[in-house]
Amino acid sequence: MGGVPGGAADDAPLLRIEKLGAGGVALPYFQVRKARFGLYFKELVRGNVVAAIDLDKPKLTLVSAKNQQDQGVEEAPEVGWGLEALAPFRMDRVQVKDGELLWVDASEPERPELWLHRIEGTLENFATRKALSKNEPTVLAARGVLQRSGAVSVFA
Repeated sequence: MGGVPGGAADDAPLLRIEKLGAGGVALPYFQVRKARFGLYFKELVRGNVVAAIDLDKPKLTLVSAKNQQDQGVEEAPEVGWGLEALAPFRMDRVQVKDGELLWVDASEPERPELWLHRIEGTLENFATRKALSKNEPTVLAARGVLQRSGAVSVFA
């Protein structure tokens, strides 16, 4: 990204994913200002994919609806196939700084929204195979602000 440090271009998202809604309108789904991805070479040599991800100012927008057309989705994703179907991998650490999550209930005419922002969180030792977890637990810790005043924290 170009521009002057601290200028408007620095606030532009590095990655933006949109989905087409009803009528072909582009709806924001996910965007992130800065992302760092890394693979652990030592594990890669052993045949294991172990990664770390840092996300700076990610924004995720979820829309739920009674039917797929209101949601802007043509096909529902397959549910229940499990993580085992994916290639074996482990996320050593995922870190989120200053994230946002917006949930919109499009099944109601008022379209109520739930906004969680200023999210700081980490997910550690998330694996698709038990052997990759090295018998250590997966840990999730996060905190943020609900709407404009409610503090929320999660530790699992």
